[in-house]
Amino acid sequence: MKYTKSGIAALLLTASMLFACSSGSSSKDKQTDNQSEKNTSSVETEDTVQAPDVNYEGYAFRFLTTQEGWGYYQMNAEATGDVLDDATWKRNRTMEEKIGIKIEETAEHYSTVGDTFTKTVMAGEDAYDAATLFLSNIVTYAQNNQLYPLDDLTGLHTENPWWNRAAMGDISISRNQYALIGDINLMFYESHYCMMFNQEMIARYDLENPYDLVKNGTWTFDRMLEMASAATNDVNGNGTVDAGEDDCGICLHSNASIPIITAMGASLFTKNADGIPEFTGINDRFVNAYQKDCALYANTRLAQTQNTAKEVENGYKGVFASGHSLFLIEVIGQLASMRGMTNEFGIVVLPKYDEASDYISPVYHNAIGLCVPSTNSDAERTGTILEYMAALSYDTIRPVYYDIMLGSKLVRDEMSTESLDLILENGRFETAYVYGWGDLTGLIHTNVNTNKTDIASLVEKKVKLIQKDMEKSLEN
Repeated sequence: MKYTKSGIAALLLTASMLFACSSGSSSKDKQTDNQSEKNTSSVETEDTVQAPDVNYEGYAFRFLTTQEGWGYYQMNAEATGDVLDDATWKRNRTMEEKIGIKIEETAEHYSTVGDTFTKTVMAGEDAYDAATLFLSNIVTYAQNNQLYPLDDLTGLHTENPWWNRAAMGDISISRNQYALIGDINLMFYESHYCMMFNQEMIARYDLENPYDLVKNGTWTFDRMLEMASAATNDVNGNGTVDAGEDDCGICLHSNASIPIITAMGASLFTKNADGIPEFTGINDRFVNAYQKDCALYANTRLAQTQNTAKEVENGYKGVFASGHSLFLIEVIGQLASMRGMTNEFGIVVLPKYDEASDYISPVYHNAIGLCVPSTNSDAERTGTILEYMAALSYDTIRPVYYDIMLGSKLVRDEMSTESLDLILENGRFETAYVYGWGDLTGLIHTNVNTNKTDIASLVEKKVKLIQKDMEKSLEN
């Protein structure tokens, strides 16, 4: 399903109808006020989602929020003139008017928010109604009886389109789910990896258009490497490729090794019919993907990372922004750092394994999900509020984020907007990386960056630990 401008109206009508069915009410007609790019400082939309028949008489719904240094994490905002702030403000004011609640938010640094959550719950305090937390900690919280299972939240309907069932399925173990992912919190979208490319360098080095390669199904890792090699050029002629002065093929963080392998559909795990993860071990596809990854990072002429580009302002991202790299791999949330880039850039999904494969859009394994603490005093009220809040987010915040922030302010051309459809439609978590089984994340990250290509023997040494960690996650 696409979420381009032409499809927004149909999607919003569907959202309104679905929520009305779940709440036993009918939806209102939508009257849209299409804003021009010059008038994006305010959010003017008519309500399209029928509110549930409740009145909570001024109840303060309390969020504990993980505060990130990148990406839009806020659950509450003032009307500042920023389109996302204004859309968030409008959503919350609508809830205040329609169902009689006020949104309160305690935003805490990501390094301490987990401790705060655990301390309050273990002390039996009904301190927060919901919290946005790292998905990597969800299993531990659930095993310690700190979370409500989603099935116990009366009024919640995760089959509705404002919840991402595929992503929640990726991080579920068995059929138990404890984290909500969807339009209610934008950090999920911000956490998708994409590949940006320099339009001017594509033309200057007479390279194929990545948009055409994606469309034709030929956007593969090998093709990307060929193009990156063709654009690597010792411009100043000193015999080396200097970050920020010469042209390189690709800029990326050292931890992009994980999403690159995921994008190539290489995994050591599968899920059985009951949703139980199973360790399937090393296979040829994983070995080949891993070794391709190693070869990329080992080619220091072609690739610039935070280590090789540390003398450049804003590091490897600064190299791309200054027009000296053909490609950049980053999460969507980092698009904002490209606002000052002079050269036009486009955006495509990460390249796939081979032409016969499907495109996969990796999501940062330490992304954020929405959880409900087990000390919450009213599960029915909480489920009803979160459902309505998510539906309103789908109706107001998602179109603003997708159609204005990505479609106009940050993304430079129409084809990039279509690429974002593909990226967000094919988002995928690798369960093992989310929960840190066998420290596979650290194993791959460290050994790709040190060019240790014998991944089979490295994984073999971790098998017992992987299985032990999986068993621990499956307990209770």
